[in-house]
Amino acid sequence: MCDKCSTTNEWKVCPYCGHELSSENKPVMTQDKFDEIFLGMLRNANTVVWHKDDWDVSDIPTCSFTLRNPGGAWMFYIRLASRNPIFMYSFNLVFKVFRDQYGLAEEDIQRLMKNQMKILFNMDGVTPRKTTFGYAALREIVLEIANEDCR
Repeated sequence: MCDKCSTTNEWKVCPYCGHELSSENKPVMTQDKFDEIFLGMLRNANTVVWHKDDWDVSDIPTCSFTLRNPGGAWMFYIRLASRNPIFMYSFNLVFKVFRDQYGLAEEDIQRLMKNQMKILFNMDGVTPRKTTFGYAALREIVLEIANEDCR
């Protein structure tokens, strides 16, 4: 427990030291427990599809890729560009698991996910975004963001 724990009572876990804070009627998930589940999801998304800037599939690794589960459904889209990096995750395959099975709110999922994004992908300061859209719509979202980079 750190000296800042008492001033972070709106959190379930202190963002400074990881100490679980008491919260009424809110489930508590430690960073370690979240990491275990999240890393399991990443391991399950064991198919990598690399993308060119125009979203076509690339035969060689690029900074833009989707991670898909064994059934071929996309779970994560990651763009490791120095300008406007993106981390998106599937509403159905990621968000709903944390919300429905573990009772986490979107803000808690994002806060806990940011730690792993920083460790695994060096994406410090990037806010993960969920999307309810399928793969085709994801393409349109990503291309719109990429076009904003060119403006």
